[in-house]
Amino acid sequence: MDSIRERLKYIRKMQDMNQQQFSNRIGISQGRLSELELGKTYPSTDTLISISSQFKVDLNGLLLGKDKNNSFASLSKEIEFLLSKLSVDAKEEVLSFIKFKLREL
Repeated sequence: MDSIRERLKYIRKMQDMNQQQFSNRIGISQGRLSELELGKTYPSTDTLISISSQFKVDLNGLLLGKDKNNSFASLSKEIEFLLSKLSVDAKEEVLSFIKFKLREL
């Protein structure tokens, strides 16, 4: 993700929220969020701080695309989110695949 607009949309999608839900949570209008995600405008300092605190996102990661934890926390959260969408059988398949890949190391 090269731009702040892409990171904002990514954070929203990872929360499984639509624009209205996300904008309500961070205290801006849905129209303003749409403009931010389209890259038509940039977020205010207050908006950035709200996103950071509401969703536990590092400000450096949000602004620069660099997570102070080397993206491990972000990756873990993404994996957890994606796994939550799978059936029990599919989760077992993913676990088996991970175990298989670990044997290759």
